[in-house]
Amino acid sequence: MKKVLATLIVFSFFLTAGYGQYAAEYTYTRACKGQMTHFKSIPVYPSGVGVTVVEYLWDLDGNLIFSNTNISEFDFLLPNGPGVYDIGHKVKFSNGHMESIYHQVTMSDVYPDFDAENFCLGDLTKFTDKSTSEQCDSISYEWNFGNNIISHAKNPTYTYSSIGNYNVMLTLTSDNGCIGSFTKQITIHDVPHISLTYTMEPVSGAPGNPYFKFFKGLTLVATVNVIGDYTKIVWSNGSTGTSTNITESGYYTVEVENEFGCSSSLGLTAEVVYDGTFNPMPLFTPNNDGYNDVWKIKSFLMPDEIWNVKIYNRYGDEVYSNSNYQNNWDGKYSGNLVPDGTYYYYVTEKKSGPYRGALNILTEAK
Repeated sequence: MKKVLATLIVFSFFLTAGYGQYAAEYTYTRACKGQMTHFKSIPVYPSGVGVTVVEYLWDLDGNLIFSNTNISEFDFLLPNGPGVYDIGHKVKFSNGHMESIYHQVTMSDVYPDFDAENFCLGDLTKFTDKSTSEQCDSISYEWNFGNNIISHAKNPTYTYSSIGNYNVMLTLTSDNGCIGSFTKQITIHDVPHISLTYTMEPVSGAPGNPYFKFFKGLTLVATVNVIGDYTKIVWSNGSTGTSTNITESGYYTVEVENEFGCSSSLGLTAEVVYDGTFNPMPLFTPNNDGYNDVWKIKSFLMPDEIWNVKIYNRYGDEVYSNSNYQNNWDGKYSGNLVPDGTYYYYVTEKKSGPYRGALNILTEAK
């Protein structure tokens, strides 16, 4: 057994020594779909010893059968399109030696495709690559947004400045030169054109974001004006009409949407303040002329205020009393006007007071 093993080792040595400089090898191009693949035999064998190649054989079907005798260089269209092919090559030398080799030869292709979203003027339109490829190591992208603006990003974004139709083209180029293009038309729609009007003047702020400050109990009415068609109006306080009533502090917005889902919005800031200033009229004239006919203790009464008012004449007699005064004393006692003159008030409120002072009533011109 040891003698047989030694014989095999020696035989293997002589084979290696005699044929180690022989090899079948070939180069090939990486073709794209529809292109011919170029094959070229580059066998390896000793020089200067009179050895030549006597036959070139090829297995183009991957079935271990070599044919196509004596073709060392040629172009061949791989029959089944993009994919991987097992291509074999065998070389016969003049000394009877043969060598063979197989390579996996590829054919490539690219299939560009994309989706797009956000088609409103001024919005960021997003493009999402959905392309596929076969047997490509890398791919470069070129987008034309339909207006000769170019991007090389994989998933670009772009803001259109004009409405209209745009033929967006995506072109792919693989590392081995395969090129494919895909065009899709998108339409950029206009947004609603809106403005706001108010029942009060703002105290500050830009036209698109004014600031209002008013007393509690008053109501600011904001109205949105829309040019063109629209399908929906939504205020941040839940209103869905063209106008909304604002009675509380906060930041309010209105959004108007059209049939294409494109929208515009504007906002305003409201600060509602509590007017707790007691500022009674020193004189009023209850003569039914429409001016100063009732006695007011402040310019505006807040809904949550409860004023307790008592009025006395100069003798200390009570001529008027109201535990929830509403700026409505018309100078009468028991249905009759009290005489002109000076009267005295005693006023309290749950949050302030008491307040004491004099007031004058004048019904006849002096």
